Amino acid sequence: MAGGMAPLQRGLSDPAGIRPRVRFAKRTNLRQSRTIDVPLDGAGMFPGAPEESAMNKILRTVVLLAVLFPGFAWSDQNAPALDGLFNRLWSPATTPAEAREVTGRIWNLWLASEDPRAQQLMARGIRQMNQFALDEAARIFTDLIDIAPDFAEAWNKRATVFYMMGEYEQSTADVGETLRLEPRHFGALSGQGLIYMETGRPAEALHWFRRALDVNPFMDGVRQNVKMLEETLEGKVI
Repeated sequence: MAGGMAPLQRGLSDPAGIRPRVRFAKRTNLRQSRTIDVPLDGAGMFPGAPEESAMNKILRTVVLLAVLFPGFAWSDQNAPALDGLFNRLWSPATTPAEAREVTGRIWNLWLASEDPRAQQLMARGIRQMNQFALDEAARIFTDLIDIAPDFAEAWNKRATVFYMMGEYEQSTADVGETLRLEPRHFGALSGQGLIYMETGRPAEALHWFRRALDVNPFMDGVRQNVKMLEETLEGKVI
């Protein structure tokens, strides 16, 4: 794979490809119990906070285009255009402003689905997640995975919800599924780094953040995490 990345690991997902059993946490009032300070570019699997995020705007655009052009060939993570977009991210000539535009187009494609039901469930799940209705969001994304098991962004969004619930093993399993379907998913790669940071494993976190930057070198939040972890681990074997 391009970008000089190490071979993919499946994390805690079942090596035989069996989907993990879903367990829903009872703690859903995250706003009162903890604070998540994650920049969108640093953890693309996290579409945001209770306020409207850039990811919601992208999703609304995708849904609107799907309504206006129902015959258009949406291809999620399999869209042929993604190869060219990632080549632009890796080009030394690409500016930060151009990278933001390219990244937005990548998210547009990742969020797209040919199935109107899948598109509706994605929109509902993101809305519930942004309102911190985490149990409901997890159930919606599980329904989405059931009807579209090859939709990488469905797994990524449920990984986000499980992370927000503190269900790190289940989140890691869903990250593994996301990367199986889309190895270039920089949001899932950086999200795995966040899981390891949260669970006190800085060396593993650094590894995953570096992998995310191999795919998308324009994520400032991830780069800051790499710098912090390198300073923390200075003099230690990584």
